[in-house]
Amino acid sequence: MVQRVILTRLEDVKLLAKGVQFTFKAGKKHIGNASQEVILSADALQSPQLLELSGIESRHLLERFGIEVIIDNPFVGDNLQDHPMASISLEVADHIPPADILRDPNIFSAATEEYNKSKTGLLSLGHTAQHSCQSLISSKTTGRPSYQHGWTCI
Repeated sequence: MVQRVILTRLEDVKLLAKGVQFTFKAGKKHIGNASQEVILSADALQSPQLLELSGIESRHLLERFGIEVIIDNPFVGDNLQDHPMASISLEVADHIPPADILRDPNIFSAATEEYNKSKTGLLSLGHTAQHSCQSLISSKTTGRPSYQHGWTCI
């Protein structure tokens, strides 16, 4: 598993990706040197993580975790979205509002306060939400988009 990109500073502003550090067999660390280029392609979740572990992220975050700052860029990993998701919220009874009402920060804050104080209110109702996600990557066996389906208790 790749742990970080090995970067070398050529000048004050230029960097060269020389290879990657990875673990293999029983967690032993290895370095893979690139002969031409390093292509970072580790999906929407791991690509930003690899950049962060390689020292490319906001100074504040990297220093908090003891990672050497190579490039101070606070935008790495912002607005992270793994795949599109659509949801439908239904009101199932007059006295129980739909769960998506909690998306409003003011309502969520008030509901959290009420629950913490008396264990009552919207957060004590045990809402259940059904969700379905469509992956952007086609299934290897069918060639069609891969679907994920599940239930989430809110």
